[in-house]
Order: sequence, then structure tokens, then C-alpha cells
Amino acid sequence: MATAHPAHVGTEVAESTSVDVWTIVLAAGRGRRLASLTQRLYGFALPKQFAVLDGSSSLLERTVERLLPLTSPERTVVVVPSAHESRARAMLSRWSGVHVVAQPLDRGTAPGVMLPLAYVLERSPAASVCVSPSDHHFRDDGAARRSIEAALVAAETRSMVLVGARPTRPETEYGWIVPGRTCGGCAPVLHFVEKPDADSAGRLFEQGALWNTFLVVARARSLWDRCRRHLPVHASAIDACHPIGTDRTRSTLRNEYARLPTRDFSRDVLQRDRDIGVVELAGSGWSDLGTPERALDALGPLLAGQRAG
Repeated sequence: MATAHPAHVGTEVAESTSVDVWTIVLAAGRGRRLASLTQRLYGFALPKQFAVLDGSSSLLERTVERLLPLTSPERTVVVVPSAHESRARAMLSRWSGVHVVAQPLDRGTAPGVMLPLAYVLERSPAASVCVSPSDHHFRDDGAARRSIEAALVAAETRSMVLVGARPTRPETEYGWIVPGRTCGGCAPVLHFVEKPDADSAGRLFEQGALWNTFLVVARARSLWDRCRRHLPVHASAIDACHPIGTDRTRSTLRNEYARLPTRDFSRDVLQRDRDIGVVELAGSGWSDLGTPERALDALGPLLAGQRAG
């Protein structure tokens, strides 16, 4: 029997899929690249996902709000560092159903994805998931949501789809996705290029390659199986901590994480896998806010107002 959709699911997704849609918000990073900016704003190096850089809400709050039309608070999981768990819970308190999962140590983006993914699978084994960083900026949230909805539809047949931003310049500090021929709004990923040199970035720009936004849409079980295939040690460690997030498994989780090597989701999972699609994100004004310079470029007037205040 098909699982009923949450009332909040976008119209196109609700009409075209038959599984629950969950969102996973990645907020467990230490934000070191933007530490100099948050130090000036707050007096200490606050991880950027918890900083208010865009209006009156933190980047984390803006991300949850952006994704809620796709699902519901009860189907939203946010992974955070244990040191900032109370801060995150306070920020997200207006959405009482949101699940906060605390990660005891930073072991890279791969376990940062796998831990909340396992949490979703405990509750909805047939779910589809949208995995989103919490520290990125979109000038047009609606354009971002429409692209994610298209990716959710495409993931019904391809099982895993990325959202790649149309580039505005030959950027050397972003990862790039080289797509094949688009069919039905989704193209196969031919290969990835991480932080190319200037000449390579120019060629990628001319060839129609896309920036990798780290937005991932997939069937939850398929994504877990891919992670397990490439990172079996990490999968076994997280398997040992079920049910995730309970008091009786917190110490087990700390012990398992203490033994884990650091692994990167893009390098150690995506780039080693096959049969991945990509949907183009156009007109959203996307930025990863990865450096003070990029943050000032995307949010200059707002940041100037905060400094003045």
C-alpha cells in the first residue's frame, strides 16, 4: 500500500511519488572557513549555520523554513554538533516536531549524512530524503524548492539525484558536476571535478558543467546502501547505535565515533558511485558562503547593517 503524503508536500511531488518525503539538514560542521567573520559579528567563532547573516533568522532556521513546504516538521531531521545541541533546539523550538540528532564528534560529512539517514530509516524505511546543507544562501528560495521537487520526482526512477547550480563564473573554489544529455529534466552525472584550476574551470564553464550544491535527493534505503558499500566501517558503527538519539545509545555513539576515521561524503561516496542523476538549479542565486569574501558578495548589505548595529 502506498504511504500517504504529508499535507505540506509540494503539489508536483505529491502527484508524482508514492513515498514519504523527509528532509535531512546538515548542521554539524564547525564552520572554520567563516570563523573570522562570525568572530567579528559575535565575538567568538560561532559556526556559520547558527549565525544570523541573512535578515533576522539564522542560516539554519532559513534552511528549515525553505524546505518545510516539501514535507513537515515531523519529517525533518537536523544533525548538529553535541556542543551546540541546546542552541539548535532553542532555534528550532517554533517547529515542535523537528528532530534534532546530536553528533558527538566531527568525523567529516559522510558520517554527518549517515547518522541522520539511519534515524530516518528507523522511522520510515520507504522514505525519500532531501539532504541539504544548512549554511548555504539562495536569493530565490522558490527556485531552489522547484528544483528539489523536480529531483524528488526524478529520484523515483533513478534513486539518487543531485541538484547542480547553473554557474555564473568559472569558479575554482567550488566542486563541479559534468552532466550528460538531459532527458525529462534530469541528466546523468558523467563525472565530478573538485576545485579545478583556472583553465579547467574556464573549460567547465564553457561546456555547461554545474556547480555542486551538495543538495542530494534519494531513496533513503538506496542512499544508505551506497554509503554502506563505500564506507562499511562507518555503517557498522552507526548500526551499533540503534535506536539513534536515545539516552542509552549516546555513550555507544561517542565510543563508536571516537574510533571512526574522517570521511567526506562527496569524495568517498558520490565520486565513487554510479547511476547518479543531476537536475539543474537555475536562477536561485546560490552561494555556499564558504569564505568571508563569498558571504560579503551574497549578503553584503545585510552584513553591513549587522556590523553597524
